[in-house]
Amino acid sequence: TAVRRLLAAKGLPAVDAQVLYRREGREAVAGLLRVCCGADSMVLGETEITGQVKEAYRRAVASDSTGPLLNRLCHTAFRCAKRARADTAIGAGMVSVASVGVDLAAKVFSDLARETVLVIGAGETGELVARHFQGRGVTDLRIANRTAARASDLADALGGKAVPFEDVAGAVAEANVVVCTTSSPEPILTKAMLQQALDRHGRGSILVIDMAVPRDVEPEARELEGIFLYDIDGLSRLANRNLERRQEALPEVEEIVLDAVETFETWYRAHRLSPVITMFLDELEACRLEELEALAGDLSPATREEIDRATRSLLKRISKVPIQRIRASAEDGERASHVLSSLIHLFGLGEEKEESGPSPESGCGGSQKA
Repeated sequence: TAVRRLLAAKGLPAVDAQVLYRREGREAVAGLLRVCCGADSMVLGETEITGQVKEAYRRAVASDSTGPLLNRLCHTAFRCAKRARADTAIGAGMVSVASVGVDLAAKVFSDLARETVLVIGAGETGELVARHFQGRGVTDLRIANRTAARASDLADALGGKAVPFEDVAGAVAEANVVVCTTSSPEPILTKAMLQQALDRHGRGSILVIDMAVPRDVEPEARELEGIFLYDIDGLSRLANRNLERRQEALPEVEEIVLDAVETFETWYRAHRLSPVITMFLDELEACRLEELEALAGDLSPATREEIDRATRSLLKRISKVPIQRIRASAEDGERASHVLSSLIHLFGLGEEKEESGPSPESGCGGSQKA
């Protein structure tokens, strides 16, 4: 309800209640950690959502909208995600056909950034592939599309070069990597065309990745020496194999998440106790100063200083063991809550004192509940 009100206040469209869910306490902490680790994402093991959480947290910090609890929780989630990716296979390999194709090219060429890449087709898949190549540092990126304006727009957006569709044959001869993503009903790259490209290429071989359905490349092109052809079936098998590895890593990731949740809960219990400990010490100090002030008129400065030092030392000794026990109780959630409530009750912490001061029966805490 609060989230829907906030979205409405920002002028955003109404959100269907079915796409929202609510988590509380331990499950809320574990939920954020699983999402950041990629264990509870639409694409298993993806890193994009972790980046989104980091950006949201950065903006919250910049607007002074976070406190100790949220700060600790977010940093716990980021550390947990880093550990999961370092110690498990949750992020191993690529699991989308587009990313698998680009990953394959990166393995074939020792320095992909130095290669000429031609993407044929500027639709959704073509754009995704082109952006993946740009992300790998490719600067000589060329885009060909039947609609010239679309090729030009995408090339401009990525700092690449648009190629007229009728010049595809020549562009293939200049490329080291060719990716086909069109929706053409007929192959656009034939065996003969690729043989001509090889003859003109002069650099040995061309990696051709066919992501189209139906095929953009004649299967017979595989017979050409110097043409390394991968189609969507092979890419899908690689993607599925990587996905299986990620799924096998889920139990390990869950252990990491639960360990981080336990650590966070221990910190949180101690964090809840800290203000009460401070109130407890402040109450004792107020009593000490009150009694010292009552004697001030009858004491010499030297005697007052000596009593001040002695009573300060006494309170430190008296409070040492109780505080140690209070902090130790943070290891046990139920016990911590009991200790917390008992301390507040016994010393009347947080209660307003009577203006006339404490009575002999009530003591310095101003409470007779004990």
